[in-house]
Amino acid sequence: MVFVQDLVEKTHEAKAKMVVSTDLLACTMLTPPGEWGADIVIGSAQRFGVPMGYGGPHAAFLACANENKRLMPGRIIGQSCPYCT
Repeated sequence: MVFVQDLVEKTHEAKAKMVVSTDLLACTMLTPPGEWGADIVIGSAQRFGVPMGYGGPHAAFLACANENKRLMPGRIIGQSCPYCT
């Protein structure tokens, strides 16, 4: 875990965003990326949906820190409202 914290700190010192791909079920047993400083988290939620043998589409997720939420395209996250917090 120390290695990950160092990596996040160095990324933020370089004024870059930390993007992490994760598994939702793993987040129930491990520390979620948002808690160790990830700015954007992406991943597949397929394991909770349709089995792979049936084709697709499969569910996925995209999450971000509060300071980045207004930068995300409204078409991806639904209706955009300038007065919503």
